[in-house]
Amino acid sequence: MTASDDDILELGQTVFRFVQRSNRNQARDHDPVRVQVLALALTLDGVTPSLLAEQLELSPTSITRHVQALEDQGHVHVLPNPHDARSWLIRTSEAGMAELQRIARTGFELWRGVLHDWSAQDVATLTALLTRLMGDWDAHGPGLKAKSARRRRRVQAEEPDVPPVPAP
Repeated sequence: MTASDDDILELGQTVFRFVQRSNRNQARDHDPVRVQVLALALTLDGVTPSLLAEQLELSPTSITRHVQALEDQGHVHVLPNPHDARSWLIRTSEAGMAELQRIARTGFELWRGVLHDWSAQDVATLTALLTRLMGDWDAHGPGLKAKSARRRRRVQAEEPDVPPVPAP
Protein backbone atom coordinates (compact mmCIF):
# COMPACT_ATOMS: atom_id res chain seq x y z
CA MET A 1 0.00 0.00 0.00
CA THR A 2 1.37 3.42 -0.99
CA ALA A 3 1.65 6.18 1.58
CA SER A 4 -1.06 8.84 1.42
CA ASP A 5 -0.33 12.54 0.96
CA ASP A 6 -1.23 13.05 4.64
CA ASP A 7 1.25 10.34 5.66
CA ILE A 8 4.00 11.95 3.57
CA LEU A 9 3.18 15.41 4.92
CA GLU A 10 3.33 14.13 8.50
CA LEU A 11 6.67 12.40 7.85
CA GLY A 12 8.11 15.56 6.26
CA GLN A 13 6.99 17.69 9.20
CA THR A 14 8.35 15.19 11.72
CA VAL A 15 11.73 14.98 10.00
CA PHE A 16 11.85 18.78 9.76
CA ARG A 17 11.14 19.14 13.50
CA PHE A 18 13.75 16.49 14.33
CA VAL A 19 16.41 18.22 12.22
CA GLN A 20 15.58 21.59 13.81
CA ARG A 21 15.88 20.19 17.33
CA SER A 22 19.04 18.28 16.49
CA ASN A 23 20.67 21.35 14.93
CA ARG A 24 19.62 23.53 17.86
CA ASN A 25 21.13 21.06 20.34
CA GLN A 26 24.32 20.68 18.29
CA ALA A 27 24.72 24.43 17.94
CA ARG A 28 24.96 24.74 21.73
CA ASP A 29 28.05 22.53 21.73
CA HIS A 30 29.58 23.17 18.30
CA ASP A 31 28.87 24.67 14.90
CA PRO A 32 27.51 21.83 12.70
CA VAL A 33 28.92 23.38 9.51
CA ARG A 34 32.39 23.65 11.03
CA VAL A 35 32.19 20.01 12.05
CA GLN A 36 31.31 19.10 8.45
CA VAL A 37 34.23 21.19 7.14
CA LEU A 38 36.56 19.56 9.66
CA ALA A 39 35.34 16.05 8.82
CA LEU A 40 35.67 16.61 5.06
CA ALA A 41 39.15 18.06 5.50
CA LEU A 42 40.08 14.87 7.34
CA THR A 43 38.35 12.52 4.89
CA LEU A 44 39.67 14.22 1.75
CA ASP A 45 43.09 15.05 3.30
CA GLY A 46 43.94 18.29 1.59
CA VAL A 47 40.67 19.66 0.31
CA THR A 48 40.28 22.96 -1.52
CA PRO A 49 37.80 25.60 -0.37
CA SER A 50 35.95 25.30 -3.69
CA LEU A 51 35.46 21.56 -3.22
CA LEU A 52 34.24 22.16 0.35
CA ALA A 53 31.76 24.74 -0.93
CA GLU A 54 30.54 22.31 -3.59
CA GLN A 55 30.27 19.34 -1.24
CA LEU A 56 28.46 21.31 1.48
CA GLU A 57 26.42 23.45 -0.94
CA LEU A 58 27.65 26.64 0.70
CA SER A 59 29.01 29.89 -0.69
CA PRO A 60 32.78 30.30 -0.96
CA THR A 61 32.54 33.26 1.45
CA SER A 62 30.87 31.07 4.06
CA ILE A 63 33.53 28.38 3.63
CA THR A 64 36.29 30.97 4.04
CA ARG A 65 34.71 32.19 7.29
CA HIS A 66 34.40 28.65 8.70
CA VAL A 67 37.91 27.63 7.65
CA GLN A 68 39.34 30.81 9.22
CA ALA A 69 37.56 30.04 12.52
CA LEU A 70 38.83 26.44 12.45
CA GLU A 71 42.36 27.65 11.71
CA ASP A 72 42.15 30.17 14.57
CA GLN A 73 41.14 27.28 16.88
CA GLY A 74 44.08 25.21 15.62
CA HIS A 75 41.77 22.55 14.15
CA VAL A 76 42.98 22.86 10.54
CA HIS A 77 46.13 23.80 8.68
CA VAL A 78 45.73 26.00 5.61
CA LEU A 79 48.55 25.32 3.16
CA PRO A 80 49.43 26.56 -0.32
CA ASN A 81 48.03 24.37 -3.07
CA PRO A 82 50.97 23.02 -5.10
CA HIS A 83 48.65 22.49 -8.09
CA ASP A 84 46.99 25.94 -8.08
CA ALA A 85 48.74 29.03 -6.71
CA ARG A 86 45.36 30.81 -6.39
CA SER A 87 43.98 28.22 -3.97
CA TRP A 88 44.83 26.49 -0.69
CA LEU A 89 44.57 23.05 0.78
CA ILE A 90 42.86 22.54 4.10
CA ARG A 91 44.06 19.68 6.31
CA THR A 92 42.78 18.62 9.70
CA SER A 93 45.34 19.09 12.47
CA GLU A 94 45.89 16.73 15.39
CA ALA A 95 43.81 19.10 17.53
CA GLY A 96 41.08 18.93 14.89
CA MET A 97 41.14 15.14 14.92
CA ALA A 98 40.88 15.19 18.71
CA GLU A 99 37.94 17.59 18.43
CA LEU A 100 36.17 15.28 15.96
CA GLN A 101 36.72 12.36 18.33
CA ARG A 102 35.32 14.40 21.24
CA ILE A 103 32.25 15.34 19.20
CA ALA A 104 31.75 11.71 18.13
CA ARG A 105 31.97 10.52 21.76
CA THR A 106 29.55 13.22 22.89
CA GLY A 107 27.15 12.32 20.07
CA PHE A 108 27.35 8.63 20.91
CA GLU A 109 26.62 9.31 24.59
CA LEU A 110 23.67 11.49 23.62
CA TRP A 111 22.21 8.86 21.28
CA ARG A 112 22.81 6.13 23.84
CA GLY A 113 20.94 8.17 26.44
CA VAL A 114 18.03 8.96 24.12
CA LEU A 115 17.67 5.36 22.90
CA HIS A 116 18.37 3.66 26.22
CA ASP A 117 15.03 1.86 26.31
CA TRP A 118 14.75 1.06 22.58
CA SER A 119 15.07 -2.55 21.52
CA ALA A 120 17.86 -3.63 19.20
CA GLN A 121 15.16 -4.35 16.59
CA ASP A 122 13.74 -0.80 16.88
CA VAL A 123 17.21 0.71 16.41
CA ALA A 124 17.91 -1.59 13.45
CA THR A 125 14.54 -0.79 11.85
CA LEU A 126 15.01 2.98 12.19
CA THR A 127 18.57 2.71 10.86
CA ALA A 128 17.40 0.71 7.84
CA LEU A 129 14.54 3.12 7.10
CA LEU A 130 16.74 6.21 7.44
CA THR A 131 19.38 4.62 5.21
CA ARG A 132 16.70 3.91 2.63
CA LEU A 133 15.33 7.46 2.97
CA MET A 134 18.78 8.99 2.44
CA GLY A 135 19.39 6.80 -0.61
CA ASP A 136 16.05 7.74 -2.14
CA TRP A 137 16.65 11.40 -1.26
CA ASP A 138 20.03 11.31 -2.99
CA ALA A 139 18.54 9.54 -6.02
CA HIS A 140 15.44 11.72 -6.45
CA GLY A 141 15.70 14.84 -4.25
CA PRO A 142 18.11 16.97 -6.30
CA GLY A 143 16.14 16.46 -9.53
CA LEU A 144 12.81 17.18 -7.84
CA LYS A 145 14.28 20.23 -6.11
CA ALA A 146 15.56 21.62 -9.44
CA LYS A 147 12.21 20.92 -11.11
CA SER A 148 10.39 22.71 -8.28
CA ALA A 149 12.72 25.71 -8.55
CA ARG A 150 12.13 25.95 -12.31
CA ARG A 151 8.37 25.78 -11.75
CA ARG A 152 8.58 28.49 -9.08
CA ARG A 153 10.59 30.78 -11.37
CA ARG A 154 8.12 30.20 -14.21
CA VAL A 155 5.12 31.04 -12.00
CA GLN A 156 6.87 34.14 -10.66
CA ALA A 157 7.64 35.29 -14.22
CA GLU A 158 3.99 34.81 -15.21
CA GLU A 159 2.66 36.50 -12.05
CA PRO A 160 5.30 39.02 -10.90
CA ASP A 161 3.05 40.38 -8.11
CA VAL A 162 2.92 37.01 -6.33
CA PRO A 163 5.65 36.81 -3.66
CA PRO A 164 7.66 33.57 -3.54
CA VAL A 165 6.62 31.03 -0.94
CA PRO A 166 9.40 30.56 1.64
CA ALA A 167 10.84 27.08 2.08
CA PRO A 168 9.88 25.37 5.35
